[in-house]
Amino acid sequence: MREMKLRVLEAVDNHWGKARFGPTVEEIRVEVGLQARSSVQFHINSLLDDGLLIHVPLKHRTLRTSDKGKRLVRKMRGDVVDSEGEE
Repeated sequence: MREMKLRVLEAVDNHWGKARFGPTVEEIRVEVGLQARSSVQFHINSLLDDGLLIHVPLKHRTLRTSDKGKRLVRKMRGDVVDSEGEE
C-alpha cells in the first residue's frame, strides 16, 4: 500500500482517537502535508473502497477507521494484534 495512503489512514485514526469525531479533508491535508484537498479525497475514496475507512454518507465528520483499518494502523505502529484485532 502506498505510503501516503497509509498516512491518511493513520491521520483519520489519530483524529478520531483524540476528538471522537472524524476529521475534515482540510485537517487531514494539513496533517499529512499534501498540497491539494483533491489528493486527500482520492486517498480517502481508495481507503473506503478497500474497507479500511467507513463513513455515513452525506453526514459531516463521520469518517473513521473500520475494524480492518484499525488492525492495520496497530500493525504499522508495532502493537501486538491477534486474529480478532484485539491487543
